[in-house]
Amino acid sequence: MEDMPWWETYFDDLYLELCQQLAALDRESSRQQAEAAMLMARLISPAQLLDLCCGYGRHTIPLAQMGFVVTGLDYSGGMLARAREDTAQSGVDVEFHQSDMRELPWVEVFDGCVMLGGYFGIFEEEVENEQVFRAVAAALKPGGRFVLDAANRDRIVCRYVPQRWQERGGLLRCVEYRFDPVTGVNHARERWLRDGEWTERTHHMRLYTATELDAMLRRAGLTYCLLRRLRSG
Repeated sequence: MEDMPWWETYFDDLYLELCQQLAALDRESSRQQAEAAMLMARLISPAQLLDLCCGYGRHTIPLAQMGFVVTGLDYSGGMLARAREDTAQSGVDVEFHQSDMRELPWVEVFDGCVMLGGYFGIFEEEVENEQVFRAVAAALKPGGRFVLDAANRDRIVCRYVPQRWQERGGLLRCVEYRFDPVTGVNHARERWLRDGEWTERTHHMRLYTATELDAMLRRAGLTYCLLRRLRSG
């Protein structure tokens, strides 16, 4: 029996709990990133937006607070449950869907789509990752805009760090990386220490160069790629 893809089980309640303990949610940073994405896309409210891989609503909520009509989509039911709770507390309306981002159920619905947080490249095969772009292209209205926040392979390899440590509030996190230059996949082994017990998880991402991303976007019918940093670091 084949193992399940890492992303099907990785973003669970434990992941959310540990991440929230390690780093407090930076609402101001999320708001600034959402505003920057809309400036890049040249979209104004009340345009209809799709927040792809919305997670717990980090950018979905500020986009809705800016007056956009936002739909959030994610694969993780646990993350969406948290997103719905935080959205209700924020006093905004957002429609959330649990689905696979390779198979979006919309055709020419949205004025814009954002995919923030660097989640592009989670699938094993390149054709699957490109399928995400094709699904986005189909979901956008003619002339719709797509803002993608993706890891840049050239930059990461140039400044490659094989191990990172983080500590906060009694929680220790160690991530060990191994990059495969042939497949372009960056493998990560995470270990979390809390209350004297270690929890271990693994994940991996396919890293792309700007040239590769541009070619994939164009093949999907997304004819222009605006490359700019949304955040520092």
